[in-house]
Amino acid sequence: AFFVEIGTHVLSPIKEPTKLFGIALLIGAFEILLAFVIRTIDKILSGDKFAAFLEYGGILTIAMYTGAVYAAIRNGADVMKTVSDPLFQAMVIPLLITATAPMLKSMKEGHGLLHGMPEMVSTLIESTLALLSNSLSFIRLAAFAVAHETFGVLAGMFTVGSTSITPENLIHLLTNPVSLIAFTFINIAVIGLEGLLSFIQAMRLTFYEFFTKFYSANGRPFLRVRELLSA
Repeated sequence: AFFVEIGTHVLSPIKEPTKLFGIALLIGAFEILLAFVIRTIDKILSGDKFAAFLEYGGILTIAMYTGAVYAAIRNGADVMKTVSDPLFQAMVIPLLITATAPMLKSMKEGHGLLHGMPEMVSTLIESTLALLSNSLSFIRLAAFAVAHETFGVLAGMFTVGSTSITPENLIHLLTNPVSLIAFTFINIAVIGLEGLLSFIQAMRLTFYEFFTKFYSANGRPFLRVRELLSA
């Protein structure tokens, strides 16, 4: 509450950044999986069962991503252990099936086998590199928490000469005009900065890591509020 420490930390961002990064990645994995589930349901409801089961973002992708994430969790996010895990290696099977889906679809539609080759390559890239980068993007959630606690330490050093502002030394801060002015200015600056950064990054994560998995602009046209009121 305005950089005043009340009670003890459940998880200190500065002291335990690795754990915090892990939590951020789990939140990201859950959100990405949710996006794939929404996409799969949408494809099933629209009657496109081929896309729901075989294409990228469907049931096979959900199985592949879930297995890979679980393998990383049970190996403590150790890269070498995760890569050598039989479960992680088994996820190559749904990955390859998903990658060949564009070629199967091409043959199904009466085109040549090579017609779906470019899309197969792009599916492989998206299923590996893009999905990995999407997951790692959520580390920024933990980074903001670390930045927030760092600002808190700086606020304590500038105002009460300690790394933390507690209810005990808060009284000294409130009775010292210089410290109170500095404390107020720091809070206003940090609230504005963190509010702006959090808004921008949350909007970016929601659009690129979530909406792009299932959203398609073929529904109702976008209307501004004033257009809705005048309609």
